[in-house]
Amino acid sequence: MVLLVASVFGLLAVSAAIGGAPGVRTWISNLVAFAALALPPLGAKDPAWLSAMVALSAAFGALTIVDLNRDPADLTLPQRVFHVFALYDTRIAVRIAPYFDGARLFELVAFQAVAVITLGGAWVVGAKTLDALALRWLLAAVFGYAAWGALTATVLFVSHARGVHPAPFHVRPILSRSVAEFWNRRWNRIVGAVLERTFYRPLARRRHPRFGIVATFVASAALHMYFIAVPLGARWAAVIGAFFLLQIPVVFVERWLRVTRWSSVARRVWTVAVLGLASPLHMEPCLQLVEPQPLLWGRALEVGRVSQNLVVEAATVGSTQHRSPHDPTP
Repeated sequence: MVLLVASVFGLLAVSAAIGGAPGVRTWISNLVAFAALALPPLGAKDPAWLSAMVALSAAFGALTIVDLNRDPADLTLPQRVFHVFALYDTRIAVRIAPYFDGARLFELVAFQAVAVITLGGAWVVGAKTLDALALRWLLAAVFGYAAWGALTATVLFVSHARGVHPAPFHVRPILSRSVAEFWNRRWNRIVGAVLERTFYRPLARRRHPRFGIVATFVASAALHMYFIAVPLGARWAAVIGAFFLLQIPVVFVERWLRVTRWSSVARRVWTVAVLGLASPLHMEPCLQLVEPQPLLWGRALEVGRVSQNLVVEAATVGSTQHRSPHDPTP
C-alpha cells in the first residue's frame, strides 16, 4: 500500500511539473495524470477505506491537473505541485497575516466529536431490521455532514496559521434553500468548482446549460463510482452512482415546481427532505468502506434462498414417501 500511495502521488506530482505551458506539454501532463487512475485497482483492497482514499486522490488529482492546465495562472513549479494536493484553489486564495483561528479549532473539535459518535452509532445499530436500518442511515447522514465540517475546519485552521485565506468551499450546506443551491454554492465546492469549470461552463457557453448540468452530475457519479468500485466492486459503485444521477431529475423537477418562489421554510424542508431521503444511496457505500456488513435486503435474499432449498427438499422427500413399492424408478 505504501508503494501504491507513493506511485499515485508521484505520478500526479510529475504531471503537475510537466504542465504549465500550452501545446504538447499540456497533453502529456493530462495523460500522465490519468495514468494514475490505473494504479489503485492494482493495489491491495484492504483496508477498504484506505484503498478508496487512494483511488479518490488519483481521480480528483487528475481532474485538478486538467483544470490547472486550462488555467495555469503563472504558478511556479512548486506552487503547481502544491495546488494539486491542496484542498482549495490556491489560484484565488488571499494572503493574510498568520493567526491562531480559535473559532475554526472549536468547529474542528465539535464536528470531529459528532462524526465519531454518529459513525460509532451506525456501527452499533447495524442493519438487521427496518428500524435499525433507518436509524443507521440517519446517523450516517449526520456523520457525513459532520465529517465534511471537520475537514473544512481543519483546512481553514491550518491555512490561517500559514497566512492564507482560501475562497469559501463548504458554506453551511444545512442552510440551502434548494437542491440546486446545495450543489452550486454550498456543498463541497472543492470538487464542485472543478466539475463546474470542466463540464458545465463549456456547454453553458455553447448555450446548452441543461446538458451542462447533466454532464456535471454524470461526471460526479463517475468519480464516486470509481473510488468505491476499487475496494468494493461494481454493486456498491452502482449504488453511489445512482445517488448523483438521481440529482439530475431532482434539479429539473425543482425548476418545474418553481421552488425558488416558495417560502423560506418550505424551501429548506424540501431540500432537507429530498437530500435526506436519497442520502442512503451515498452513505451506505461509505459505511461499507469502514465496516462491511450485510444489509436487510441481503439477509432477505439469503433467507429466500434457504427457504427455496427447504421447499425443494420437502417436495423431494414427499414424492419419495408416496412412491409405490412396485415403482421401478430408483
